Amino acid sequence: APAIPYGVARQAFDFPGTLTLEPDTLRALVTDIGRSLSQHGMNPLVILNAHRNLDHMRALEEAARTLAAEGKGQVICVGFTNDPAITAACFRAGFQGYSRSSQPDREGHAGERETSLALCCFPELVDRGALERLDPNFDYDVDSFLSEKKSYWDLSGGRGYFGSPGAATAETGKVLLSARGQNIARVILETLRSPNEGS
Repeated sequence: APAIPYGVARQAFDFPGTLTLEPDTLRALVTDIGRSLSQHGMNPLVILNAHRNLDHMRALEEAARTLAAEGKGQVICVGFTNDPAITAACFRAGFQGYSRSSQPDREGHAGERETSLALCCFPELVDRGALERLDPNFDYDVDSFLSEKKSYWDLSGGRGYFGSPGAATAETGKVLLSARGQNIARVILETLRSPNEGS
């Protein structure tokens, strides 16, 4: 199925142009799409999420549980989930040693990794002049970032990024894209092979 380019983005809403859905809207949308796919014989259903927002992840997981409870087959969530082990297996494995950031563990939204992916996948949309002028932003409360107790505006000092987007390269993006693709495929296959996994 095509990607859904909208989600729950209330943490970033202070930045002009941010669009957000309510969790109930996202849950209903994904549930309806899953029902349609199931009626056309799709089983298993895999929900791949690349947006780290607690309410967003919860809505997707609730949609998966609803679909499974309705007998729509095996439904699994991969990528960013509320299970840190799945998230780490999908997004962090295989990337160690490729970071050019001075603090790779503090890279977050629009930092080195996400900017590297943009440089790899759609370089024409990256303002390289602006990128060169961005100072690293490591001075933020990681716990508040992860728990979403503050908005991205407040956490980033209005900058909208966490980490060092200037450390990004298209080559790093290529490595990251390949590693994440392999990781996600491995997690999906391992989950499908395990009779007690998935919703």
